[in-house]
Amino acid sequence: MGKGKKIGYARISSKTHSAFSAASLALASAAFSSGVFAASSAFALLLFSHNHQ
Repeated sequence: MGKGKKIGYARISSKTHSAFSAASLALASAAFSSGVFAASSAFALLLFSHNHQ
């Protein structure tokens, strides 16, 4: 009885862990892409303002 409970708990925790790591990976990639977008748009804005002076 106790053994089955432990196995079930381990299965649940591993599932939660994989979901958490997938969510953190998605969050990191979203932050990275938005950071790249912000940097590239700032660079383009800088170039645009520099060319129009």
